[in-house]
Amino acid sequence: MDLTAWLRRRDPGLAITRRAIRVGAAACAAFFLGRYGLGSPTVATYAVFGVIALGALSDVSGPPRQRTRTLLGCFAAGAVLVTLGTLLAVNTWAAVAGMLVVGFVVAFAAAGGPRVTGVASGVHLFYILPCFPPYQPETLPQRLLGLAIGVGLLAVADRVLLPDPGPPGFRTRLAEVADRVAAFLSALLDEPTGTPRWADALERRREDARPFIEKLRLGGLPLAERPAGPSARDRGLTQAAQALRALHDGLGAIVGAVASREPAPAPELVAEVRATLGVVAASLDQVRAALRDVGPPPELAAVDAAIVADDDRRIRRLSTTDRAADLLPGAPLRVAVQEAVLAQRTLVLAARAGLGVPEPVVAAADTAPGGQFWYVRAGPVELWWRRLRCHLTFRSVYLQNAVRLAVGLALARLVAGEFALSHGFWVLLATLSLMRTSAVATRSALAPAFLGTVVGALVAGGLLFVAGPQSVLYAVLFPIVLVGGLVAGPLFGPAVGQALFTILVAVLFAQLAPASWSLAGARVLDVVAGGLIGVLIGVAIYPRGGRGEVRREAARCLRAGADRIEQTVGLLAGGPPAGGAPEDLDGRGLLVLFDASYAQYRSEPRAGPPDPVDWLAVLGAAHRLDRGAAALQRRFPEPTPSPWPQVAVGMRAAGHEVADNYRVLADELARDMLPAPAPAAAGTPDWVTAMVRSPDRAAHPDAALRVVDAWGWLSWLLDDLRQVSGGAAPQHSPAAPRSRSGQHGLDVDVDP
Repeated sequence: MDLTAWLRRRDPGLAITRRAIRVGAAACAAFFLGRYGLGSPTVATYAVFGVIALGALSDVSGPPRQRTRTLLGCFAAGAVLVTLGTLLAVNTWAAVAGMLVVGFVVAFAAAGGPRVTGVASGVHLFYILPCFPPYQPETLPQRLLGLAIGVGLLAVADRVLLPDPGPPGFRTRLAEVADRVAAFLSALLDEPTGTPRWADALERRREDARPFIEKLRLGGLPLAERPAGPSARDRGLTQAAQALRALHDGLGAIVGAVASREPAPAPELVAEVRATLGVVAASLDQVRAALRDVGPPPELAAVDAAIVADDDRRIRRLSTTDRAADLLPGAPLRVAVQEAVLAQRTLVLAARAGLGVPEPVVAAADTAPGGQFWYVRAGPVELWWRRLRCHLTFRSVYLQNAVRLAVGLALARLVAGEFALSHGFWVLLATLSLMRTSAVATRSALAPAFLGTVVGALVAGGLLFVAGPQSVLYAVLFPIVLVGGLVAGPLFGPAVGQALFTILVAVLFAQLAPASWSLAGARVLDVVAGGLIGVLIGVAIYPRGGRGEVRREAARCLRAGADRIEQTVGLLAGGPPAGGAPEDLDGRGLLVLFDASYAQYRSEPRAGPPDPVDWLAVLGAAHRLDRGAAALQRRFPEPTPSPWPQVAVGMRAAGHEVADNYRVLADELARDMLPAPAPAAAGTPDWVTAMVRSPDRAAHPDAALRVVDAWGWLSWLLDDLRQVSGGAAPQHSPAAPRSRSGQHGLDVDVDP
């Protein structure tokens, strides 16, 4: 069998192999320079563990320049932690206290984005290694020199030895998805409108784009590709992804609004829709070019002009059409077009922020403290503080993980110190590497780790017994075992990786000091102790991980969303909103916590039957609710009182009804119940018909527009609710009554 062909099948592009060679070369060079070149075991130890910490235990991601900056930043943090660990090694309790603080701070900093998350485990090692006896503060210069040698050689190897160009980047992924959405939009403009062929062709285009759209969700992306940092660019790219999904949904709603109507829309309405969507298509082309660096940043003027022109056409139609039968059939289509063009406006602004345009063309309301693009005017310190402050709650999976890991590492340090375990830092290393985000995940990691350690210890013990103090043999085996372990672990599983790492530890320490076969036994004891501590803490502290938290966060988002529905409809009705001014879910941090919980839930192993709830659909519904409410509030910032009191009463009642449905869903999810089927929206509600029949409708076009937009938005909200609960099986326990659908509004079919 061709070994190279086999390896390429298991390791596409040889990415794992190339990384192993880079890390192996840097580690060997660092260790041999310190141990045999400078004759210093201390320098050698910190040099090789500097490489292992950032090369093997970490995921330094991004393009080459970014990886170099990350390594230099880690060296700065590592120098501080090595100094702190060296000084706190004076006694066990000082080291334990330091471990508790360092463990929490480093783990919680992962809330700052994937680049921090990727290196957190390695950075922990910079404190773990020096916090053990002997207490030798006079060796601090040698330790820092070793760390500098190790990180420096790793940075050089990363750039010159089989260099990795890095992932394509999120901008490239955005551009590819924008291509698919543009193809969908092009088909929407080119196909003959309203025919069965038209609907079928567009449905195919829509389904072609859907898999690409779903790949924009951060929870499904590789960690290295997520723009999840607190910077304005990362926030802009994330918001651009949300806007692309909203544009795709809006175009789909246009297809649905046309395909569900008989007869076909009036020719003048079709012409108006085409004119507006033509502007959207041209603007989307600008975004695609800018994301690929082949065009200037997209401009907003044409999109804003299209929004104003579309509003003028809608107001003119509301003012001049006398018969409800002529007005109402086209209302859902117009609302869908408005959703699409507003999504494109958001996409333009978000793309500009993601591209780092120095002065984004943004309205003052957008950059206000509660505005959609507040972050473009904020400095780095404020952006970091907002991100960390958002997760300073025990409902945050980042804070839960930080508490769990900090307590686990502190307990491991206490056990290693109080029982004077030989090579006690292995206990902490085992706890660090085996502890997962849930008790189930931690338990599943133990068996292969213990098995691999025992097998590796047997081999290492035999090697040490037979070879004795033959340092030349250990020096020869060191690079072979190191590279082999870095390749075999990802390809063959953690058991093989642990076995080879145990052998690596033996050949490494046999070169630092005389070692006997008992070293292998100490390794087994320490790994077992560290693993058991990880299980104990995992069971005691937030054992369900993301699986438990995603339900609570979904319920919180839906309850807050229900309040926002009532508040927004209250504003559109022209009166003070119930419960105060609407507050967006993202600004309150609810969506941020829900996003983080869902991403962690996706990464955890499943225990028991599959979860029947489509959490991705729930997350999408919460995001669309928030975006829709924000768009309506921006369009009608200071609505005047409604000239039709009964219409306003009907609007508020309909908003309350839809909000109740969201609250019922929230209660079902929080109580671990299957969602009951959501109500259907059919026909035109009586409060919309009353507005249309009002003799003075032409005198109040803005109020009439608010009524139609509220109707359209509430209808989309019910559509989302049906998507969340549509595939659910009958409930296993009685459900609460699902609001009062049919009493006030969205499914009352009144003949105009």
